[in-house]
Amino acid sequence: MPPSERQNMRIMKTTTLQLKHSINRSSYPLALLLVPLALACFSFSPTARAVTPAPAECPPNFNARTGCHALYDLTTGVGNAALGWHALAENSDASFSTGIGAGALSTNSGDSNTAVGAAALFLNTTSTENVAVGTDALLFNDGGSFNTANGAFALSSNTEGIGNTAIGLNTLSNTTGSFNTAVGIAVLEANTTPNDNTAIGNGALVNNTTGGTLGGSGQDALGPNTAVGSGALSANITGNSNTAVGFQALQGVDGDFNTAVGFRALYVSTAEQQ
Repeated sequence: MPPSERQNMRIMKTTTLQLKHSINRSSYPLALLLVPLALACFSFSPTARAVTPAPAECPPNFNARTGCHALYDLTTGVGNAALGWHALAENSDASFSTGIGAGALSTNSGDSNTAVGAAALFLNTTSTENVAVGTDALLFNDGGSFNTANGAFALSSNTEGIGNTAIGLNTLSNTTGSFNTAVGIAVLEANTTPNDNTAIGNGALVNNTTGGTLGGSGQDALGPNTAVGSGALSANITGNSNTAVGFQALQGVDGDFNTAVGFRALYVSTAEQQ
């Protein structure tokens, strides 16, 4: 190789080595910056980052809760389940209750209650073994136990009545009495304090307020009313000891000791009353 070419080769090698060392030296800070950046990107990737909000810890004693402040005050209660905003929020040591829906059983401190629906059994405190299914079902119930309400606003105004069964929209919605049975829409809707009335059929005993109140003695003893059929005894307000079976049986009658069986049996129109 001629001397001039060898000289050129030495210059090229020297330049290449210097460039190589320069690149290696300049890459160190860049690498130090890229490593934490890559880690940060990984930590905030959709598959790697934590769930927000973080899932709540499973509460002790076989309890389960999902929702804002659900079972919030729980201490020693066992076997409760709460799903929804403030469901069973104030339940602390009561057990075996289930609240599903916003505010269901929110103030509960009684055992073995079941509420499904927004504000169902919302104000219940110490009463036990109630079942409420529907919006505002047994809403104001406080001291009444063993009640069953199935339907929006069913038994919604019951406070201390016990052993009532209400199935249907607005059934027994104003009662404070006990052991009443209402099945249908607006059945016994206006009932207040009487006990032991039975009404089956849309609008049966719908206007009854104090009818069916026990009183008197012997042959004059007053007792509950029984109405089976749509509109049966629908105009009864204060009458007692009546039995009406059939569509609109005893409709328009507000008195005592009447019995009517059949389609519009003993039906009295409002025009005839005026």
